[in-house]
Amino acid sequence: GPALSATPQDLKLAASFGSNKGKLPWPVGQGFVVGKFGRHPHPLDNKVYVENNGIDIQTSQNADVYSVFEGEVTSIFYIPASQYNVIIKHGTYFSVYSNLEKVFVAERDKIITRQKLGIGFHDPIDNATIINFQIWNNSVKENPSLWLAPL
Repeated sequence: GPALSATPQDLKLAASFGSNKGKLPWPVGQGFVVGKFGRHPHPLDNKVYVENNGIDIQTSQNADVYSVFEGEVTSIFYIPASQYNVIIKHGTYFSVYSNLEKVFVAERDKIITRQKLGIGFHDPIDNATIINFQIWNNSVKENPSLWLAPL
């Protein structure tokens, strides 16, 4: 798998990232989790299950979204369902920031911890700004709540 081709720099960064479990800064200045990681019954229909690859964090309107660790931007893409998405590689780990209205970084940019990546998308219908934040170890989804420092 991809782990076999990891460079020494990748392994060093991954070890550094891994040692920060439970200590990473939040991707927003203020906020709270409104959608937990994993598989849950839909709030309006308990026969339907919702799979969340990360956590949903509600924050203030026009909130800046920050990187949680140093790394490199591997991908930026837009889809209507989740607006702009930014993926940052931290060795063999990846952090994903979704539902951004604006993005201030470019693919292949080297990123430092707490660098401003963009601005959260404000949904005029819900009147809420909610970003989705994910952490992957290669292709394995991690629960971001276990990685972020307690607020």
